[in-house]
Amino acid sequence: MPVMRRSRTVSPAWFRAHVLPLETWSSWDEAEADLLSDPDQQRRIDELAADLTASGFEHPVTMGRDRWWSRRPRVRDGIHRSITAMRLGLDIPLRFGEPSMEGYGEQDEYTVTAATGSFDELMDRVFTLASFRCADGFWLRCDTASGDSLKGEVRLLLPRRTQRREEIAAELAERLRDSGISTQVTFSAAVAS
Repeated sequence: MPVMRRSRTVSPAWFRAHVLPLETWSSWDEAEADLLSDPDQQRRIDELAADLTASGFEHPVTMGRDRWWSRRPRVRDGIHRSITAMRLGLDIPLRFGEPSMEGYGEQDEYTVTAATGSFDELMDRVFTLASFRCADGFWLRCDTASGDSLKGEVRLLLPRRTQRREEIAAELAERLRDSGISTQVTFSAAVAS
């Protein structure tokens, strides 16, 4: 029997007072300051602001309790959407449960190769910049990446978008170049789940 997930829409003020950010941060002020201090995260929030203003939420923010006795739930998926909506004063759709992985069953592997620079910085930038809305409107989210520091290479998994592979590789390469890292990004393989 499928699990029913409760959902509702709340005001930004209610959300800020009753829902905690990810465990990384102790408060919303700390989360917002941390994300906005990073130019790549600022770019992502700016993109989301334009998207939420034009189209609204595609997916609700997912929250859950750390432990059954926890009084306040934490965001499980949607930290950028949460901060963006609070900054814009938009009502926030919520649901309890685990993040939806709809559309993420079939994946494409991409290889990011950098000729020079720090491997740790490359890995960090790939994780930060490899989540964006592609041209067909589907939000890509990178949750899995691995690397070979000797080759200066990162392999990442993104949801399969067969018709958009070249555009996705070009968009990610441009984002990395704009952040100061010159890379080559190529589609590597379709990965069966």
